[in-house]
Amino acid sequence: MKQNWLYGVLIAYISFGPEHMNAKRSASDAFYSYCGQHTFLLSYPRSGNTWVRYWLEYITKRPTFYRLSQDPKDQPLACIAGSDFEINPLLPPIEKVHERNEIKADMKYDILIVIVRNPKEALARQGHKLITCSFLSGVGCQGHVDPRIYFDILQLYSEWDPQRRIMVFYEDMVAYPRKTIDTVISFLGNSCEKVDEFMKNYAFHRANALRIYKEAESKGEDLLYHSRKLSPEYRKQIDGWIEQLYPVAWKEVLAARYAEERLQYD
Repeated sequence: MKQNWLYGVLIAYISFGPEHMNAKRSASDAFYSYCGQHTFLLSYPRSGNTWVRYWLEYITKRPTFYRLSQDPKDQPLACIAGSDFEINPLLPPIEKVHERNEIKADMKYDILIVIVRNPKEALARQGHKLITCSFLSGVGCQGHVDPRIYFDILQLYSEWDPQRRIMVFYEDMVAYPRKTIDTVISFLGNSCEKVDEFMKNYAFHRANALRIYKEAESKGEDLLYHSRKLSPEYRKQIDGWIEQLYPVAWKEVLAARYAEERLQYD
């Protein structure tokens, strides 16, 4: 199987050259059969997955893709990011996932990158402007909008081999991009040398990523964009519901960062 995967990407790479879009699209088809050590990029929807894929591809040259979607932005972003954006199809791909059940992995061998965003932002951003206790418990929810997926992700992270996992916070990506990127790139075993080049053109890359991902509402400029629309009392009530329904996730991950008393709305 591994030989078939290498054959596929080599044919695409040699026949057309790495600069051609159709070569990148042809190579992306072979990623689905990759059978080496997998790297999964897991997040609840609307938590910055596309932006992380963007800088991972640019810095590491590893292609990223989402096997459950044929949307162009869910295939290697080099196909649509511009001519100066290159991937190496011989490198192991990074697979975007949104749900625990999309992952077929060996938690003692494969690599897991989890992106976490303020649950009051992520859940509201997914289309539920008014978060209720019944919604948080999954009543009437289906597909990616089911809030239980958010907490399943945190549970999976707790079960994964600690040496092969890393948690990235959306807010840190916005507030401390260089530090966050360096941490992830080092975790993956890559040199941070290419990060310098990326950061020199950071504003361009942010604008380019937003051109690709048109669904962004706050464009990363307001980390409490949705929460501001709720009263302080209601936000505190949401915290209470999360703590009641998902006590371990709240205590071990969420409370220290996202409890109302820790957030600044000035």
